[in-house]
Amino acid sequence: MPAEELRWWAAWVVDKCVLPELPPDDPESGAAEIVLHLASRHRPALRREDWPPMRALLTAPAAEMRAAWRGWLEHLAARSRPPGRR
Repeated sequence: MPAEELRWWAAWVVDKCVLPELPPDDPESGAAEIVLHLASRHRPALRREDWPPMRALLTAPAAEMRAAWRGWLEHLAARSRPPGRR
């Protein structure tokens, strides 16, 4: 699916749903985060390196959710740093 269609779909889901507030160790929390991330129009375009941490957050079992969240947040922080400061 092209990136713009994915963003449109995610924005549509966010508009139609009430996403639950879940603790980080809940395996469902990753799905809500990824949909919100994809729906965000102020985010930079998805890149190939975004998929592994995204997939880890979506598929982590409950026992590994906190580590998956840590990896996801570290990935987002690294993406937001100016070039040369990674």
